[in-house]
Amino acid sequence: MALTASTVTSRLFWNHFLKNSLSEHKTLFYGCIIQGTGAILITLSLVDQNYSLMLIGFSFMSFGSAFLIAIAGVSALYLFPDHKGQVGAIYGALQMVGAFGFTYILSLLPATQETIVICSWGVVLLSVVAFVVLLLRERKSTLVSEVLSN
Repeated sequence: MALTASTVTSRLFWNHFLKNSLSEHKTLFYGCIIQGTGAILITLSLVDQNYSLMLIGFSFMSFGSAFLIAIAGVSALYLFPDHKGQVGAIYGALQMVGAFGFTYILSLLPATQETIVICSWGVVLLSVVAFVVLLLRERKSTLVSEVLSN
């Protein structure tokens, strides 16, 4: 029952909101902000020794990551409009290789709450750096196209 209600609500509200309000850059920005909020909550759980707060922080991190992963996949498909199936398969495989590599590296680290906090901030830092690099490249290409058109 809850699944049906959430599906109907998401189709009525979110489709309209997403079509008219969110661009690629806004989605990436919100994803980074949500991830950062999760990292802050995870850090506060270290100070307070509260595992419930850590789980809430992980929920925020996962939700923010969903924004970033979705945009990355769609952007990869737009680059190759005639080969979307193959690009989707390769992107999925690369995503799994990255998840395996990240998990393997984490397994080599000590399993402490401090390690979790440091790794969560590392993920946020990586997301923010990728977002800034994307913005700088787009501005550079816009500037170059303006110079060439004059």
